[in-house]
Amino acid sequence: MTLAHTPRFRTTLAALIAAAVVVTAAPAARAQDAPPSGPSESSTTTVPEPPTSAPVTTTTTTTPPTTTPAPSSTVPTTVPEPSTTLPGDTTSSIPSPPPDGPSTSRRWSLAPRFEIPADDSIAAVQTLLNQVIASEAALEARRTQLRTDIGAYEQQLRDLRAQLRRLVDRRKARAVSAFINGGSFVESKIKVTDERVRLIDMLEGIEVTDAATRSRLEARVPVIEGKLATARAELELSGAEVAQLAAAHRALQDKLSSAMNTTDAVPVGPTDIAAAAAEALTKRRTAVALFNAGDAPAAAAAVTETQSALTRLADLVARPTPGAYLPDGQMKSMGPTPIGDPVALSQQLVAAWSQLDDRRLTVMLFALQQVGKRYAWAAAGPSSYDCSGLLMRAWFLGGVRLTHFSGSQIASGPPVPKEQLAPTDFLGYGPSSSEHITMYIGAGRVVEAKGSEYGVIVNNARMNDLAGTSRIP
Repeated sequence: MTLAHTPRFRTTLAALIAAAVVVTAAPAARAQDAPPSGPSESSTTTVPEPPTSAPVTTTTTTTPPTTTPAPSSTVPTTVPEPSTTLPGDTTSSIPSPPPDGPSTSRRWSLAPRFEIPADDSIAAVQTLLNQVIASEAALEARRTQLRTDIGAYEQQLRDLRAQLRRLVDRRKARAVSAFINGGSFVESKIKVTDERVRLIDMLEGIEVTDAATRSRLEARVPVIEGKLATARAELELSGAEVAQLAAAHRALQDKLSSAMNTTDAVPVGPTDIAAAAAEALTKRRTAVALFNAGDAPAAAAAVTETQSALTRLADLVARPTPGAYLPDGQMKSMGPTPIGDPVALSQQLVAAWSQLDDRRLTVMLFALQQVGKRYAWAAAGPSSYDCSGLLMRAWFLGGVRLTHFSGSQIASGPPVPKEQLAPTDFLGYGPSSSEHITMYIGAGRVVEAKGSEYGVIVNNARMNDLAGTSRIP
């Protein structure tokens, strides 16, 4: 029996030829899809020949064929030498996948951490601003790490797939070489220690080694792909947190700097009180303009119209008032019921407003013109306000630039006894009036940006927990 006809040699040769057919059909799919099933176990493999001849069928059988190729003692030199590593194999140099992130990193979200502080002081806002700035820096560091990780994962996948392609190409080369040179493994007598037996062992050893390498590489591909997908998803989701932190940073910075854009058009709030206040303010300004122009009769008529508008406004302020509105236009809440008879309250309000000079009346009417707008912490108009932002904006029309903090606003003028309160005076609450502030409008009523459940409303003045009062000079 010749070596070329031994079962062991024919099985090895058939496996290599089958591998050449398989890897030619789909060499690229193995780097991305399921792991390959390995060499074909079929005992019959059809190998393509040149177009001039029909396919040749190689059968693994122990029966010798009727013809025997010419003897040859030459060992094929086209079969690759044994090797445990691929040319250019960088498996050992591929860095381990980067960690999922520093153990000390945390994602900062506005939802659980950004809460309106009870303290409206400068110190409270500065503390919160410092937290936001630190969170912005931590989040940006995490995003930078994610970008680095994504680049590393992508490079690892490219390296792995390149190595898998080299394994496929090398297997194809062995199969083709074995097929071409298979006929030269012929000798009438052969010893088990012959060089040709060593060659068979070498081929089988290379197959086993490459199969193990391929399995190891293919197992790493889905792991790295999963880490890559996770890193990309976290990077994308963190973009929303970046925007939230930036918005919080701007709001806090604006509150600290007490920024005021006097060119903003301030719309009338969505309530009848706001509309009546806007009408009264317009008529008051008309009366002043006519008086300054020397048109006394027209100015007198405008003053009468102003008084009528103020009376209508007082009637509205003396009853429960709508609070904030929902996005669909539905009313969100109602203010508390006034203490006392609405008719008597209206008369008291008109009497108190008649004592105001033009500056204070303008300030009060502007604040009432915002009734119905939403509450937003650190906001100062034109569409939403917080408690100190409403007063800051209103008194700007009176020629006074207040800071955006209730504690400093209550200290902007001398205190006023409770029994001597007048429209436009301030009422403060909390330690050093740092938690909340309202504007008194007479008859035990105030206008205030009460909170997200109410927005800007007219309310009963709270006297039981009043912390301080003041009057702007």
